[in-house]
Amino acid sequence: MTPAYRRGEVVWGSCLDPRGRNLKSRPLLVINDAAEGQPVACLGISTQFDSPLPPTQVSVPYSPRRGCGTGLREPSVVVCTWLVEVAPANVVRRIGALPARHLEQVVRVVQDLAAD
Repeated sequence: MTPAYRRGEVVWGSCLDPRGRNLKSRPLLVINDAAEGQPVACLGISTQFDSPLPPTQVSVPYSPRRGCGTGLREPSVVVCTWLVEVAPANVVRRIGALPARHLEQVVRVVQDLAAD
């Protein structure tokens, strides 16, 4: 069966911020394939970040104009400590996908965090 959402897709979905407040629609990175009707495991994507980036965040491609494969239009980072499970009804739409090298970097950071 084809998954409804695939690992590496960037979607707009409703979730709380990392502090468990401020429910709103925001960009999310799907981290595991999800079957139709099943919750979607995601990491939050944020436009608010420090420079230099902490090791728990991964910078991702964006473009203010259409045409960027991620669908992101502002400088953004995947926050690898911001794990959310989103009900399918709260996924608004797909906007793009992360390039393989960026997804691999996210996976490495998540694995490192899990090992600690």
